[in-house]
Amino acid sequence: MLRPEFWISSQDLYQDLLISVCEKYSLNLIEVHVILFLANNPGFDTAAQIVAVRHLAKSYVSVAVRALQERGLLRGQRRPDDRRTIHLSLLDAAAPIVADGRAAQERFLSILLHGATQEELDCVSSLLEKVEHNIEVYQAPDPDIG
Repeated sequence: MLRPEFWISSQDLYQDLLISVCEKYSLNLIEVHVILFLANNPGFDTAAQIVAVRHLAKSYVSVAVRALQERGLLRGQRRPDDRRTIHLSLLDAAAPIVADGRAAQERFLSILLHGATQEELDCVSSLLEKVEHNIEVYQAPDPDIG
């Protein structure tokens, strides 16, 4: 089983790799997380979804969204069918940040997976699919495991 130290050190590594993106574009880490989340998850485009999925504080996400809007990197828009929810979208000015952020994410994965064989990667992928299925079954109205 993965030890707590793994989660801490991998999160530290990920943040270390994103720091160069933060410095290059004078952004903070939460702002970069928001940009990358929106770029990598097109079906999720609200601050509430960012908070729920990334487990970031609502106040931090709110401040980051406002700052990114003021810098012309992000737009918030209400839709006619849902006037209560503000949907977020990245503007063209965010493209270089997305590119550098994704490069940092790819570097992160290459460090984590260095030396792994294709067979090992396939095994991990298969295991994660089973875990995901188990979570879905457990969260169903009438779970049959647990």
